Amino acid sequence: MNYYTYIIYNKKHDKFYIGSTYSLKKRINEHKTGEGNYTSRYDGEWTFVYYEKHNDRSEAVQRERYFKSLKSKVYLKRYIKEKCAPSSVG
Repeated sequence: MNYYTYIIYNKKHDKFYIGSTYSLKKRINEHKTGEGNYTSRYDGEWTFVYYEKHNDRSEAVQRERYFKSLKSKVYLKRYIKEKCAPSSVG
């Protein structure tokens, strides 16, 4: 089974959320409908900005922890811009 590490972004509050899941579509939908504990605290739209596919859960969680350990919006924004086409990340 594939697992994913993903990043979503709330431009209004300049906040990132980093998570991992086995069902990317389901999890993103949960965030958009306010079912995510952290993301439901902030109004405004959460935009899907990045994901990575992994072979197992431990890889996905390890990568999630890596991104969370950075604690730097500057690095995350630069990383996403380097890896992706133009996005809505400020």
